[in-house]
Amino acid sequence: MWLFYIVGSDSFWFTHRKKCLSKIINTYIKNTETILDLGGGNGQITKELINNDYNAILLEPSYEACKNAKKKGIDKVICGFLTDTDYLDNSIDNI
Repeated sequence: MWLFYIVGSDSFWFTHRKKCLSKIINTYIKNTETILDLGGGNGQITKELINNDYNAILLEPSYEACKNAKKKGIDKVICGFLTDTDYLDNSIDNI
């Protein structure tokens, strides 16, 4: 996991993927909506969403990935599985 944290930060693939997803999200989702980044790893996309004023929550089962996301300044990190959460039906706008 550590290798992906280092490589993912600067690699062409992760940078390009982040830009593409950002453009799609900014086009179709209002930044007043909540987005749950399900299985979001180290939080690359979550951080980008936060930087674009979205209310983004990272849900990731890997403890190491959750620690790395928190190091990036992501406050809303849930380390676990969707079945471990107590979100009510329709309480999250986008997943």
